Amino acid sequence: MARSRGVVFISAVCTAFLAVTIAVNVSRSPSESRGSESQNLNELIEDASRDVDQLRRDVVELSQQLEAIRDSGLGENVEMGEELMDARRVAGFEAATGEGLVVNLDDGEVPAGGNPNDYVIHSQDVQAIANGLWSAGAEAVSVNGERVLPTTALLCVGNTLLINGSVHAPPYEFAAVSAAEDFLDRFDADPLVTDFASIARQFGLGYSRTARSEVVVPAFEGLAPIRIAEPT
Repeated sequence: MARSRGVVFISAVCTAFLAVTIAVNVSRSPSESRGSESQNLNELIEDASRDVDQLRRDVVELSQQLEAIRDSGLGENVEMGEELMDARRVAGFEAATGEGLVVNLDDGEVPAGGNPNDYVIHSQDVQAIANGLWSAGAEAVSVNGERVLPTTALLCVGNTLLINGSVHAPPYEFAAVSAAEDFLDRFDADPLVTDFASIARQFGLGYSRTARSEVVVPAFEGLAPIRIAEPT
């Protein structure tokens, strides 16, 4: 039995995303992209990933300089400094540490005559676990060391995932911090999680979750995705 999980739709989304990515690369670097037709898609992705990594490092360095200026401007206003730190923590710009869960996903082995699409981790599987963690009461979540914000999109690029501008391949490791005592039970009971767990058993996908007394979720590193927000 094949996995009926919207693979056709996801493939269409991936195709559209990659088409836009290639178009942007061609428009920005016509001499490189058009002059080398033998360059395959994987090389384009690797080139773009290296560019993103460098830009992220630049953003982190500039952010540190900005924080230093901010701290010097606050001076002795301790209360405002604490409020700002709390806001940064809630927004995901500070690391989070505490009790929580570590969840691991991985591809399965394709048997003879099997459909390869049935035995790999799809973006909707990653999204199901991330949403299950949030629904269960997670205060902070990361995937393969990338902090997941409410604005973070988990997009497929071929057989890999694009998370915060960086490319990741299986296995995927989630880290989630939560003070809820029944965090694991609520996670296991989430409909999206139970659906994926059933599929993992059926197709031999790698799936495990472990409760830990100390889990570290790194801070988001990059440019703030939100420019303007209004309280509701």
